[in-house]
Amino acid sequence: IMHGKSNFFQVSNTNGFQMSNLVFDTHRVPFTYGRYLGMVNNQMTLEFDASEYPFAGFVDGLNYNWLSQVNAVLGYDADGQHPIYPDIWLSGYCAATINSADPTKSTLTIGYDQNLAWVMSQTSGVDYFIVRHETYSRNFLQAQDSQNLRFSNIVVYSGFSMGFVGLKTTNLEFDSVEIKKYSTRPMSVNSDGVHLALTSGVISIDNSVFEGQGDDGLNVYNYFFRVSATFAQTYPNVVQI
Repeated sequence: IMHGKSNFFQVSNTNGFQMSNLVFDTHRVPFTYGRYLGMVNNQMTLEFDASEYPFAGFVDGLNYNWLSQVNAVLGYDADGQHPIYPDIWLSGYCAATINSADPTKSTLTIGYDQNLAWVMSQTSGVDYFIVRHETYSRNFLQAQDSQNLRFSNIVVYSGFSMGFVGLKTTNLEFDSVEIKKYSTRPMSVNSDGVHLALTSGVISIDNSVFEGQGDDGLNVYNYFFRVSATFAQTYPNVVQI
């Protein structure tokens, strides 16, 4: 169960780390899925099932403060079971009204402080939305300045942000790693499945599935820097970028 405001697993300055035979899910998924009822003024309203997407006080009395915020709203095709446009990346806020007699008829009100006209134009013809309460915050696993990492027989059903993140890592192996939707949920992790930056060596991915992410399934990239100064006389091996 993931709690707090940090990555679930953090690996730094490590050689030969291995993880295997693990199934991961969050206590409460970091999104809310519902049927679009309409938008008035600065507020969008969705009807949702509070027994499946509980709010504060609904899960063991725990207070999920992040449920009051909105980072992104994504359209969803309920028949085809896949995300569709619009993909609204605007920070906002939300409040739930729980129907105690029939939790499936609960409502979620979402407000935005700006770009109201644009938001309204993006909702035409879309019946269902996924409200992502967090997008780029807490990852399932983040590895940094590490090498020779192996992940095998792992299933990730949900995550506040990205699944696996590698920053300045060398030689990564993924074998039988699955990031996927659980049962009838519309989404797995809220952002990228695997996100690798400034990575070197061999990246090996075998027998793996990445599906239902809120962003890229696999994102691998590097940076280019401009050298602005050199110090040949005093520090010959140092450059300023």
